[in-house]
Amino acid sequence: MRLCGLYKNRKRKSYLSFLNMVILIAVICSGCNEKEKYTPKIGAPFAINNSGDLLFCVVKKGSVCQPYIIPLGNRRSQPIPLTFPGSDSCLGATWKSGEGHNELLFVTGGTPQTIKRFRVTDTDVSEISSYTIDPNLTVGLLDRRSSSRDILALWVAKWGEGTLSGRYLGFSKDSGQTISISEIIAPAYLLWIDDCSFYMVHDMERGRMVMSKAQLDVDSMTLQTREILQEDEILLATQSLNGSLVYVTGHRLSRDNEILALLPQGSSMRPFVDGSYLACVSKDGRRIYILDDKGEILGIKQKSRESMFIELSAANECIYLTTKDREKILAYHFIEKSEKVVFDANNTP
Repeated sequence: MRLCGLYKNRKRKSYLSFLNMVILIAVICSGCNEKEKYTPKIGAPFAINNSGDLLFCVVKKGSVCQPYIIPLGNRRSQPIPLTFPGSDSCLGATWKSGEGHNELLFVTGGTPQTIKRFRVTDTDVSEISSYTIDPNLTVGLLDRRSSSRDILALWVAKWGEGTLSGRYLGFSKDSGQTISISEIIAPAYLLWIDDCSFYMVHDMERGRMVMSKAQLDVDSMTLQTREILQEDEILLATQSLNGSLVYVTGHRLSRDNEILALLPQGSSMRPFVDGSYLACVSKDGRRIYILDDKGEILGIKQKSRESMFIELSAANECIYLTTKDREKILAYHFIEKSEKVVFDANNTP
């Protein structure tokens, strides 16, 4: 009987120890989940200005999204948070060159939508204009760069009987005050070549993609288009290379009608172009190839699949990417082969 009681006591203590361990693990995991919930994560959209001294990005903490402008040229300046109605939801941002200053154009989400212009310095942001979007429309930026005449390319969806239509290609030549909507379905990619000419790529049935060239009449805001290429996949560059069309099909990186380079792998995203430099992310997401305008590879930056490639700056001779945990932004100088942290989301309010 005594041995039986001793066995029961040991069994009970063993069960309690196991139960305590389960509770402890649950508490630890709960704390980890709570910490993970409020750990800042850097996300899109991203945009860097032409001079390479200002970077726009969004930081998400839990369910809260906060856009920031990060001074890259002045290390003594602190990241500037953008706080205004609608700033917690961004459907596109792009830099414009003002007269002696930088301008940021910001498309808010939510209701009502607005398109805002800001004058930006290393230390200050002031609003230039703000236009409210027709409540029957939902819009977003199609391309992270406007034309040389500051014409914005937008995707536009119309509300009707409680539902949204498909997305159509639209334009604004006055910073969002008026929007012209075409009958063309919004493309997957768009690339401006000059004041009013651009290329666009549409996903088509049967897995094919079609590239077309378009000419915009700025006075009437009407389009003329012609199809020039069909492939299984076409990735248009983020901007032209000194006025030339750049795109990727398979392993081929092409400039106009000629192959500029054969990539070791296909590309997982659009080629980035700035000045006379190009950057392509490998298909497996583990390498960034930096090339010059002759197609020569200047360097290869290793990365993890989880990190995000953000931008290319010819002015700084740098590419920008996040760390694997997406809490920091790194600048990699592809000429000097050096790397540094330019933004830490953990140091923001």
